[in-house]
Amino acid sequence: MADADPHHSTLHPAIARAASWPAWTADPAVAQLLAALRDLDALATRLAALHRVRPDLGLESVRGEVGEVAPILERCPERGFDHGWRWRANGGACAGLWEMLGRRRAAWIDARLAVEGFPADADTRAKALRGMALERAAPPVVMLWEAFRAGAALPR
Repeated sequence: MADADPHHSTLHPAIARAASWPAWTADPAVAQLLAALRDLDALATRLAALHRVRPDLGLESVRGEVGEVAPILERCPERGFDHGWRWRANGGACAGLWEMLGRRRAAWIDARLAVEGFPADADTRAKALRGMALERAAPPVVMLWEAFRAGAALPR
């Protein structure tokens, strides 16, 4: 798909790779990141259970480093152009993986715009409309996480 695009040859290889996926969720790394997030969430659950039985172990710092996947809706200051809210995981490595997944989604949208001929520094109505259409088409991390936990196949 990206090979047929005249802009493809001038794109950075990472942008071309991101744009080559028909959906941001088709990138194999996304499934691996979700699996790691699932494993960390299970670890957080086990540590919380152990903490309830043995609070004397002092697991608070370890639990904070691991975090948990409890999607939190928070105000997002950099997204003033729309509703201004975002979902995120609650702390530690889980929050880091959640944000990494969000960056993969954003990178796919930016790459699709670049492949479709919208320069990164362009600020046009056409680019904004296409960007909004890609935003609507790309499932947000919270929806992807819920589908993954339920055992559904990732959108391709």
